Amino acid sequence: MSRIAATTVASLMLALPGAASAAGTQDYRSPDGRPVSVTQDYRSPDSRPVSVTQDFTSPDAKPIATPRFAPPTPPNTSAPSGFDWGLLVVGVALMLVALAGIAYANRRRRSLTAA
Repeated sequence: MSRIAATTVASLMLALPGAASAAGTQDYRSPDGRPVSVTQDYRSPDSRPVSVTQDFTSPDAKPIATPRFAPPTPPNTSAPSGFDWGLLVVGVALMLVALAGIAYANRRRRSLTAA
């Protein structure tokens, strides 16, 4: 393998794992092996504790917690402030592939003219 191809492959190997790790971690366990996050209450609805309290006050007698009319807020049109590292990795990889192609084409031209 030529040095240019080896350098290109090494550069891509160093650049691409950064994009893969930016996606986050993945749980490779089977669904049966993952911890259960939802618990189910098997009791009948009659035996469950009642947590709902009913307010018998008329709606007119209740204090107003929020104003009846709130002016609309303008939408946030500012640009996102984060930098997209994935696009940088893709751009660098494409640039390295293009440079390797140019170097390979120039190498072949020189060897054909020397013969």
